Amino acid sequence: MHEVTEKRLERRGKPIEIKYISFPGELKRLIRGATVERDDHFTVLIDSDLNADQLKRTLGHELAHIFLGHFDDRGGDWRPLPDQGQYMQDPARERAADDHALEYYQMYIKKELHTRQSDTALNQDQHRTAPANT
Repeated sequence: MHEVTEKRLERRGKPIEIKYISFPGELKRLIRGATVERDDHFTVLIDSDLNADQLKRTLGHELAHIFLGHFDDRGGDWRPLPDQGQYMQDPARERAADDHALEYYQMYIKKELHTRQSDTALNQDQHRTAPANT
């Protein structure tokens, strides 16, 4: 199973780890993405087998849950998910996450582009200031 992990965002000092993985059989049928809150970070799991549009919407939806504070009070209707902890089934929070999915996906992309530009500039600066081998 191929897995890609990124850490580019944070909320309230907690890093948000984004993992793209191929969900196993039954889980793939139930969900496209999930978010788990740990003591020191969030982990967003996204099914890597999604097409580009589904991936964008799913990542934005999961980020919206975090940034809209859906983990802050553990309100809503939390239900057990086999071998994965719990999942939220609160229609109002799910609608809110859907409504804000594009906004939070765009925030992620802006952060991603800024990070890549910063990395590129840093690499160019290091290349210019590196001593020549003579």
